[in-house]
Amino acid sequence: MRILVADDEPSSRLIARVAVQTLGHECETVSDGAEAWEAFRSRPHDVVISDWLMPGLTGLELCRNIRAHSAPGYPYFIMVTGQGARDQVVEGMTAGADDYLV
Repeated sequence: MRILVADDEPSSRLIARVAVQTLGHECETVSDGAEAWEAFRSRPHDVVISDWLMPGLTGLELCRNIRAHSAPGYPYFIMVTGQGARDQVVEGMTAGADDYLV
């Protein structure tokens, strides 16, 4: 499985990469939403794990772009963030996130 991790925190990217690779999956990491969008458009991923608050595109904007993009298959989108208020969770899920981790 090909997994894209987008997070502006280097330590979070490293932890995610190690976890994903330990599970036997291919992992690509990027440091902002714009890089994530370019990476996804150049080679779609099976799963996208994204922080909400990032430079470039936010995780919310990234999710909306991916859902509007006609890529083969269905990429599972996981939003990982500290934005845990009820209205923010609803906003993330409405944007197309499949899972939301606070």
